[in-house]
Amino acid sequence: TGSVYGFDRVGLGGAGVTPKGTWNDYEIKVVDQHYEIYRNGVLINEFDNTGGQLFEPPRGDDPGTDGRRFASGHIGLQVHGVTDVISYRDIRIKEL
Repeated sequence: TGSVYGFDRVGLGGAGVTPKGTWNDYEIKVVDQHYEIYRNGVLINEFDNTGGQLFEPPRGDDPGTDGRRFASGHIGLQVHGVTDVISYRDIRIKEL
């Protein structure tokens, strides 16, 4: 959907729904701690990863944004539904 998981949710209304079998283009741009998420060329989410923000819904083992400000690390792609089918293609990472 373009959400920043646990911090800045984009519901289906904000993300828009495309017909089954349609490919979407996502661009995730991170400069310092400012995140921009584009879907099919349209900005659908902006998030500033400043300290003091808590994960929603709260989890005791999650550090919130205080423990999630990294200069490097891993990128995860996920789907929650056990029966959901999702495909990825043409994934590229470019240093800005």
